[in-house]
Amino acid sequence: MPQGFPGSAPQATCHPEVKAHCKGLCKPCYSTAQVRKHRELHPEARKNSDALYRAENKEEINARNAAQRANNKELANARCRASTILTKYGITVEQYEAKLASQNNLCGLCNKPFYGDKRKGNYGAPVLDHDHKTGTLRNFLHRRCNVALGYFYDDPAICQLSVEYLKKYQEISNV
Repeated sequence: MPQGFPGSAPQATCHPEVKAHCKGLCKPCYSTAQVRKHRELHPEARKNSDALYRAENKEEINARNAAQRANNKELANARCRASTILTKYGITVEQYEAKLASQNNLCGLCNKPFYGDKRKGNYGAPVLDHDHKTGTLRNFLHRRCNVALGYFYDDPAICQLSVEYLKKYQEISNV
């Protein structure tokens, strides 16, 4: 059959209503497949072209990102919080919230309720305590309680000495 008549060109396997461009694919799918194949074979080319684009369009990208954050403050804050929790503790926001709820909103050290917002420097806000040597997560503590442990170098012996010290002077003041 001569070219140009209906049914003369093979149909694309990906989109049968469209004429095949190459290797049985329509033009958009073939282009996508070629791009994907090139990216797999040459990952450094993609990195270089992306870096070059970002370098050449830095102000435009920053302005666009700032506008998106300004228009979606709640979403931007939620993403920032989720990213911080994941990066800092290696857990999701859901796991973080579940751990806090499992403590009934009480400090794991002094057993008193949390209060305030840690973004405003409030020492009664909850912070997730962790072992600095192993990175193991422990419990939520008041910011103040966590700082106190830090001043004692997380050393039970020093904590015990401080208890004995306080008891000694408490007895003197009660006499």
